[in-house]
Amino acid sequence: MPGNNRSAGSTVKDIETIAAFVAVARSGSFTTAAAQLGVSKATVSKRVAALEAELGLPLLHRTTRQVVPTDAGDRLLAQAAPALDSLMRAREDLRDDQDEPTGLIRLTAPVSYGVQTITPSLTALLLRHPRLHIAASFTDKPVDLLAEGFDLAIRIGELPDSSLRARRLGSIRRLLCASPSYLAAHGQPACPADLKAHRCLHYTWRQSGTTWSFPTEDGGLESIPVTGPVMVDSGEALRCMALGGLGIAQLPDHIVADDLANGRLVPILEDYPEAPRTVWAVLPPGRQMSNKVRLLVDFLVEQIKEAPTRG
Repeated sequence: MPGNNRSAGSTVKDIETIAAFVAVARSGSFTTAAAQLGVSKATVSKRVAALEAELGLPLLHRTTRQVVPTDAGDRLLAQAAPALDSLMRAREDLRDDQDEPTGLIRLTAPVSYGVQTITPSLTALLLRHPRLHIAASFTDKPVDLLAEGFDLAIRIGELPDSSLRARRLGSIRRLLCASPSYLAAHGQPACPADLKAHRCLHYTWRQSGTTWSFPTEDGGLESIPVTGPVMVDSGEALRCMALGGLGIAQLPDHIVADDLANGRLVPILEDYPEAPRTVWAVLPPGRQMSNKVRLLVDFLVEQIKEAPTRG
């Protein structure tokens, strides 16, 4: 019977091709996309090339350092990614009905907290549920959960986006510290105002910029503008610079707990402690929580609650 209906096999190939393009465009890497999709890098490259050939347009700018979408690629990504995500969630929701959790969870978390606190929990969960898969991105840079296709994010502190749904996992506290060599050379500050005369190391993604705040006796906050020789986007980099004697850093307790215990770093202004900052498991707006994501969040809550308190 004549007709122009495409075969199911052709449709599956189309989906695989679009999925390859979306994975590369989101991750900026053919290697990362291949790992996420469970295929070879060559297969991903071949699928993207076939899509570009079919459309007659370049969809990606390729350099030795990065891969970014062209204007046409951005337009395709904006339309294809939500549709692909919906299709994948529909398939994975059916898998969730099985007794054994199955499928991929895309997770993002800050680097140091992700490595030190989240990774052990992920390892324990995957050993318990071997049909689950995790694609984790550890970055201190804020990410758009919907645009970048994440199922879950771990975030610390205030949540500026009120549309996000979140569940409390625990808390951390930021501590001021410096190396013994720095304090021997520059002296130890006795009050927050003394920091104006010190070299303070800055964290790029800090919402308050180059102003550090401290509690006052009347329950308010005293804001101190500080200056220093460096601004970096990694807590671990700040820790290394503080250990090297470059200046004073304000770092989460989970990063510096061992250094403080062993005397490699010295706590500063302990009479002016920062209030604890909440750690959240955050879901993209407008998305139902699948059973496997709920399993992960419940597991994180339990594991982090049982972990030894630091600081």
